[in-house]
Amino acid sequence: MPKFPRFTSGTFGRLDFATMNDLFDRVEQLESQLGISGARAAASETEIVVVKPLSLIATANGIQQWSWRESIIDFAFAETSAGERSGTGPNGNSDYPLFGRNLNTAGTYLAKALYDDSGNLFYRAIEEPAQQSDVIAGRITGSLPSGTSPGRWTYNLTQVGLNGQNLDPVSPAFNFAAYNGCEYVADPTPPSTGPYGVGAEVPAGLTTVARKPIRVGVIAVCAKMPSGVYVFSIPNGYQIVC
Repeated sequence: MPKFPRFTSGTFGRLDFATMNDLFDRVEQLESQLGISGARAAASETEIVVVKPLSLIATANGIQQWSWRESIIDFAFAETSAGERSGTGPNGNSDYPLFGRNLNTAGTYLAKALYDDSGNLFYRAIEEPAQQSDVIAGRITGSLPSGTSPGRWTYNLTQVGLNGQNLDPVSPAFNFAAYNGCEYVADPTPPSTGPYGVGAEVPAGLTTVARKPIRVGVIAVCAKMPSGVYVFSIPNGYQIVC
């Protein structure tokens, strides 16, 4: 059977383009399961859609509501281009929102089209990000003081991969923030003696023992926490003044 078209705009009464796309997805998926010749089988064209969150609309009881657009990905789940579908309805509003926990604009996610008890179409994210893994390597590109706690920084990193003997940024680029677990133990106040940092002992009589941020360019192996935040552990250097 011929394939159905897909729409990005238009409405006829209460029947709009997003509902028609969902209907066609379901019909073609059923045709594929029945073995009907001509039914499309590409994952990007079934009722499971790869989505990219665009902006956070609201959060309630730990569930986020996002505007979104479709994302076209490669075999490694890296985005290659933007798709045509989105959560924007005929009136230019986010009529078909994306719901999920711990989503962010850096990731791409699998989402399923669903209906609420009033018949309104929405999308629910399958929580695991497609682009991000649990452990990644990143090159530090900068840092900013983290809140009001002295000696802690929020680090900006770019994911890197092995390219021959070099560690180069991956393509497409993935930039993310991370925290250094070694910075979550407070140091004594000089002239008190150690331990400082992860266990360093310093001579007595010092006037300054200042923790310094990890320098730009250092490669950090980062683990993703259940909250979606990345953490690494690298001992800091110190500025010591006698």
